[in-house]
Amino acid sequence: MKSTPCPFCNHTHFYPLKDGRIECTACRRRHTPAKQAQAQKLLEAFLDQKSPQCTVQTLGTSLPTVQKHFTLFRDLCALSSEALYQKNGGAFSEYEEYLFLPLSKQKKPHYITEGIGIMGLSTGEIVYTLLMPDHLHTYDEQTRHDPVFIQTLSNYYQWHKISKLNTSNTPLSRFWIFLEEFMKGFYGVKRDYFGGYLKEAEFRFNHNSAIQKEVLTKTWKEHETLRLRAKMAMTRERQP
Repeated sequence: MKSTPCPFCNHTHFYPLKDGRIECTACRRRHTPAKQAQAQKLLEAFLDQKSPQCTVQTLGTSLPTVQKHFTLFRDLCALSSEALYQKNGGAFSEYEEYLFLPLSKQKKPHYITEGIGIMGLSTGEIVYTLLMPDHLHTYDEQTRHDPVFIQTLSNYYQWHKISKLNTSNTPLSRFWIFLEEFMKGFYGVKRDYFGGYLKEAEFRFNHNSAIQKEVLTKTWKEHETLRLRAKMAMTRERQP
């Protein structure tokens, strides 16, 4: 039988299976066409920077399903960034530390202790980021709420930010601005999940739209191949 191209090898001939799945006659991988088509549409929505709520309305799927896939895609962005770093690791020559605060909190001094430290590296037009240790939270509760302590940190933050943005037009200085704008599209991102959004921003900054689609689609297909192989191996192990 003919169907839409295999998501793993682009072959178009399949064997129908009793459980509703189909098996590619070329690579022998099995998949459910409806699920693969949905995942492909979710990937396209992610690449187009559609919000989860908008994606739910457009595709008619559940919010948990959209959130699960978007989290996976952010993880794949991080994998792509790591591969890019390994490829160019020895060439990174510019280093810079940055303190990130959401725009809504930047003008309120008592939020300064919630700042997230980021180390940025760059080579050419490529940037790579690392989350810094959460040193502001090492201070005791009383110190972190002391007005003098907060004002000192706030003054440093303003000076630090101005000095960074007034530097020469470097990839890192452009990335910090890009990150600030990128994060405006999200509301209430928990500190524990910030790293995923940071890596997504890094991925989008390093690649234009066409390359984003090419790289992320390839990485997703590789991930799906490994996932299905692992699932098939577990099924065989359970058989008597």
